[in-house]
Amino acid sequence: MRQSFKRLLIAGMLGCWITASLVGCSSEHHDSFSGEVISDVVIPDGSAETEWDTGSRGETAVVPMKAIVTEYGAYQQTAGYDNLTTDSAQNLYHLLEEAVYTIGTEQNANGYYYLGKVTVFGESLSEETIKLAITAFKNDHPEIFWISNVYGRGYQNGNTIVQLYSYVSSEECNRKIKTLETALKEITEEMVSDQSEYQRELAAFQAVVERCGYDSETASGKEKKWQSYTAYGALVDGSAVCEGYSRAMQLLLNTLNVECRLVNGVAGNTNHMWNLVKIEGEWYHLDATWNDQQEVVLYDYFNLTDEMIRQDHEIAPELSSMTQETLSYYMEKGTPYNFTLPQCTAEKYCYLKRNGLSLETFGDGESRRIISSLQETAERHGEAAYFYVSDQIDFDMVLNRLFKGRSPKILSYIDGANRQYGIPQINREQIRYISNETMRSVTVMLTYR
Repeated sequence: MRQSFKRLLIAGMLGCWITASLVGCSSEHHDSFSGEVISDVVIPDGSAETEWDTGSRGETAVVPMKAIVTEYGAYQQTAGYDNLTTDSAQNLYHLLEEAVYTIGTEQNANGYYYLGKVTVFGESLSEETIKLAITAFKNDHPEIFWISNVYGRGYQNGNTIVQLYSYVSSEECNRKIKTLETALKEITEEMVSDQSEYQRELAAFQAVVERCGYDSETASGKEKKWQSYTAYGALVDGSAVCEGYSRAMQLLLNTLNVECRLVNGVAGNTNHMWNLVKIEGEWYHLDATWNDQQEVVLYDYFNLTDEMIRQDHEIAPELSSMTQETLSYYMEKGTPYNFTLPQCTAEKYCYLKRNGLSLETFGDGESRRIISSLQETAERHGEAAYFYVSDQIDFDMVLNRLFKGRSPKILSYIDGANRQYGIPQINREQIRYISNETMRSVTVMLTYR
């Protein structure tokens, strides 16, 4: 996807010169489960069972990831399962819970390792039912990162056979599971005790963006790394696209007993994924990917309402609103859809409205408050100051007052902050900012003398 931010560079003390350029955020979502069927495992009804079970694959067990113990407990995600409306889909979901922990010792012709074979006796499940069950399972289990994006299905003697695949061998999978465990422990051990849900969400987000960078090569199609679509890629490899960011946020927040779900949609005419997070009983949108594609971490998309996120994101339709025909079409085309989503209407924990420097009047009282906040930022050597522009004031006028003219207000704010003795001095000679009119935000990047 493509989103435009305006960045301006201001240098000098009196005669400021300004250059402007457009900076883009590019994200691409690899559908969480496209359900591509690969022909080497699809068997017609009545074909020989030996085509599925030749005895040559071997099987090795995968050791599940140990529960990371924190003082907050943990949240067991079941939103995907809860949205499966038939006994058949729920039964397949439960069968997958066991199958994914067995990986064959040999690769097939496509380079994948066989996971445990699943047989649903006495039923011929539709392709839609199979895909829904697998998608629900993957959405509920971000810690299970090795499932590939293809599957096999077949029908025999009135039974349904489903075959999933692993990207890696059982030996490599066990190593990666332990490495992911270590990463989660390192993050959670740094958490301050007795934090609120909002504080845990903020700490988890900062841990993800600190560890992870956006994988533009995979997003652009120049390179395809399966890890970049997983929590493992984000938290261990340090590289992910939007799906990897979203699954990492879900895994980490659920570990900290904060409910977090996945959201599918479209942004910038491209499929996209982000999160819903439940804080004190209210739901919010969090797009970690779009907050982490600049030189500085942004908070423009941290805890938004439905109305706010829809300014530049399109939330995909929910399964409950779709006919069977529409669902089949969506699945065939790889068009994103959602299970049931809770409404997001609260603004209490919207980061910019809660923590940003509100700009509305440019009066003396507002100036004193901004100067005081800049001093606090300087004391902790903060990398940026975050402004939220009230919708009661013209956005372009704010940018002009802050950064243009003979006496830009941002310089007077910095001069005021620098008058406090004993704190790092903000460098006024080079002030850069990122503005987002859609979210009414201005992020000022700070350096120090």
